[in-house]
Amino acid sequence: MATVRTGVVTTAVTAKEALAANNQAMEQVMGALTNRNIANKDIQSSGCGVYLEYRRQYDPHGNSKVNIIIGYHVTNNVSVRVRNLLKLGEILDTLVQAKIPINRHRSS
Repeated sequence: MATVRTGVVTTAVTAKEALAANNQAMEQVMGALTNRNIANKDIQSSGCGVYLEYRRQYDPHGNSKVNIIIGYHVTNNVSVRVRNLLKLGEILDTLVQAKIPINRHRSS
């Protein structure tokens, strides 16, 4: 058995837009996995977060004044249990072809 960790990061001006884009991207991840016959019980959320994107503003002398919020980024990760190691290469290829990042994998 192997565990693959994958996920998506999206960025937008508003949190709502970043979340909507992330949800759409995660649907692609889930579709890619279910098309490879990965059971829902073998797909587990392993982290989701919404983060502010900042730009630091400086005064004319180069002194830092304030952070200005310029957007948001959302991360959403899943751990996937691959029970049939003979299918691992196909699953990794599917994720790569769908432009889904593979964070790391571990055999057990």
